[in-house]
Amino acid sequence: VRCVQETDHTLGVIDLKFNELGNRLAVSSMDSVIRVWDVDNGVKFSEIACNTCENWKIDFTEGGRTLITAGEQGIVSFYDLETAEQTQKLRSEGVDVFASVVRASPNGSFIATGNTTGNIVLFDLNAEKVKPVAIEAHKKMVRGLAFSHDGTKLISVSDDLQINYIDVPTKKVIQSFTGHKSNINSVDMHPTANQFITCSFDKTVKVWDFNSRECLDTLTTHEDNVWSAKYSKDGNTIGSVSDDFSVVIYTS
Repeated sequence: VRCVQETDHTLGVIDLKFNELGNRLAVSSMDSVIRVWDVDNGVKFSEIACNTCENWKIDFTEGGRTLITAGEQGIVSFYDLETAEQTQKLRSEGVDVFASVVRASPNGSFIATGNTTGNIVLFDLNAEKVKPVAIEAHKKMVRGLAFSHDGTKLISVSDDLQINYIDVPTKKVIQSFTGHKSNINSVDMHPTANQFITCSFDKTVKVWDFNSRECLDTLTTHEDNVWSAKYSKDGNTIGSVSDDFSVVIYTS
């Protein structure tokens, strides 16, 4: 195991994301800079200077060529990975709230943000004029979003304990269900199978069947709030982190 420690940030690190190839790692910080790392060589690839508070959670789109981030006022900013220049900015008109999460659909056609009021905002990038469409999905903060493999469904999780399925073409909530006993902090879609995982303040990680909405397994190793759970690129491993100071790796 080779360890490369990154110490350039002057304030706390918020989020990190690998591109599809796994050779670039983007790291978002409260110092309003996103630093992108060359994973193969362990060196910094670029620095993206953002407007104050406009970078929070991050995601890649357009095959990893573009980085998106969202934060203050629900603004979504697009940055070219090679030049570190901003290429596009989308505004959530009339939604003056903080975007707590941002996700791009697998085909890059849609961008979704979740915010602190419980709303989800969808942007159709193929529309003649890109306009935000707000969906009243939750009663409390949206903490996680994940698109289905074909990009037609969006899964959202929230502090209101609900897991919602949103039909992307109609932009409507088509089903809501529960399973956790406390705030749900993240959701991640399996890279190939019709499964997804969620994690919660109830100390558990749950594995769900995407089609039946049935809980397939509940992982109970952690002893405190579970903040994030992610699949590995091949889907055979789940990693989770918790307030119990541990990182847990589950293998199938």
